[in-house]
Amino acid sequence: ELLEDSRQQVVKLSRIIEDLMELTRLESGDSAHFKDCSVKDLCRRAWKGLQGKANEKKIFLDLSGPSGEVCIDPHRLEMALSNILDNAVKWSPESGRVSVRISVVNHRVGIRITDQGPGMPEQDRSRIFERFYQSSSEKGGSGLGLAVVKRIIEDAGGTVSAGNNESRGAWFLLALPENKEAQK
Repeated sequence: ELLEDSRQQVVKLSRIIEDLMELTRLESGDSAHFKDCSVKDLCRRAWKGLQGKANEKKIFLDLSGPSGEVCIDPHRLEMALSNILDNAVKWSPESGRVSVRISVVNHRVGIRITDQGPGMPEQDRSRIFERFYQSSSEKGGSGLGLAVVKRIIEDAGGTVSAGNNESRGAWFLLALPENKEAQK
């Protein structure tokens, strides 16, 4: 048990360090390596990195919609998607479902991620994208993941928002400019 607890702490610290380093790179203007990529493919890659955690809880990914072609740094978008999907897995109940819906409207690619967890407390919703902010119901996070998401999406000319579903769970909506080639 001690060894497993130690391993989990190392994983958590590694994630915090990775998020801090990424925020520092983003804020210093470290140039992103933008290229054409598929949002759907990056969602699959981000989910694959969370597969062990999702399998432990028997969480299912429901991914649908077009490929969603965007021009962005694929590593950074995968990191943003991974941060949101990781939260969705963390908050979803056993045998739950995380849904990712990709849409393209007016040359914008929308990525709507929903979970079946308890949702966000009302008093936290306006602050969840702030650096180091932790929800009153947080389960051991660093308060950096969603700040990283916001910075990555906004640096690519996009927007990010979040809220609660009517019945249960939270939603996140990322909107990015569609790849110029896909618009033709």
